[in-house]
Amino acid sequence: MLQLQESRRTFADYRDTFTFLLGFAGRRTGWQPTRLSIADLDAPTIGAFLQHLETVRGNTAATRHIRLAAMQSFLRYEAYGHPDTRRDPAGPERFDRAIVNHLTTTETDALVAAPDRSARTGRRDHALLP
Repeated sequence: MLQLQESRRTFADYRDTFTFLLGFAGRRTGWQPTRLSIADLDAPTIGAFLQHLETVRGNTAATRHIRLAAMQSFLRYEAYGHPDTRRDPAGPERFDRAIVNHLTTTETDALVAAPDRSARTGRRDHALLP
C-alpha cells in the first residue's frame, strides 16, 4: 500500500476481491482455497465469478469492474515471474449508460433550480452548474 501509494479503499477492494474469488473458486472446484493454483483461475472461472458477483451478490457493474481491475492487476504482476502463464481474464462487459445529447429549456430550468441553496452543498452544486 505504501510502495504504490494506493488508498486504503483500493487496498480493501483488492483484498475483498481475492477473498471472494478464492472462496468462489474453492466452492467451484471443491478444494480448499489454499490448494488452488494460478491455473485454477482460468477465463471460465473468472467469467463465472464475475457473473456470480452480479447475480448472486447483487453487485453493480461498477463494483464488478473494480473486481476485474484487481484481478487484471494481479495477473499482470504474476506474469512478470511466470511469462508462460500470461492470460487475460474475461473482458469487461459494458454497462448501459443513458446518453443525453441536449436538454430542453424546461429541463435546464429544472436542473438549475434543483440544488437547495440554503445548504452548503446546494450552493456548491448551484455554482458548478453553467
